[in-house]
Amino acid sequence: RRRVGDAPAKEMPYCVLGSLAKALRHVGNPDAAARVEADFEASLTQKDRIAYAAGRDGQWGLEARKVKGGANALECRSEHPTLLHVSRTHAVAVCNGLLFDHNEAQPLPLTRANLDRCIGAPYVDQRNRAYEFHPKPSKKRKAM
Repeated sequence: RRRVGDAPAKEMPYCVLGSLAKALRHVGNPDAAARVEADFEASLTQKDRIAYAAGRDGQWGLEARKVKGGANALECRSEHPTLLHVSRTHAVAVCNGLLFDHNEAQPLPLTRANLDRCIGAPYVDQRNRAYEFHPKPSKKRKAM
């Protein structure tokens, strides 16, 4: 039986949202992580799941910011969960020097060996499409 916060079974291709949810939990945002997890099934109907995640940011209480020029996973140093493609068929989230993969029970140190492990093949250094997910700024009311 699956516990709250556990990633779904590995057979399902939840790498995009599963990795993001794990990173959000790690940085102390379990509410956003739960909202992301609630969209796991809906994401499977999408051709571009990273674009889907970026477009759902507001419903999750987040603000997705596209990383200009893309990102190399090994160079990501953001304190905010950053979702990026690491191969043609796989995506992970990185944050604070850690790698979050929906197939891994715990975050891994962000190293080439761990990226290779997550991809199942050697990681190729290149800049890939990426989005940082920041907490959505609260709207402040103007003082009268």
